[in-house]
Amino acid sequence: MAYDLNPDPTARALSLAIDETDCSLDFSLALAQSPYYGLSLPQGRQILEHVLDGVSAWAQIARSYGIPHAEISLMADSFYLRE
Repeated sequence: MAYDLNPDPTARALSLAIDETDCSLDFSLALAQSPYYGLSLPQGRQILEHVLDGVSAWAQIARSYGIPHAEISLMADSFYLRE
């Protein structure tokens, strides 16, 4: 299940709440909700690492598609990769 993965360089919170009320950009909050989605905490951590690994090379991939440096720079704040 993917959740709120659309990059937005102006966002300071998620579009949807992770729990019933909190839209914080907080990996620990997301992990704490793992059981709600039928996942164990280790499974939640594994998914988080998988997503982080998947987007870690986003700028390199963008360059490989010929996206100009200026446009890549505009999106850089969208990719909060570690706590």
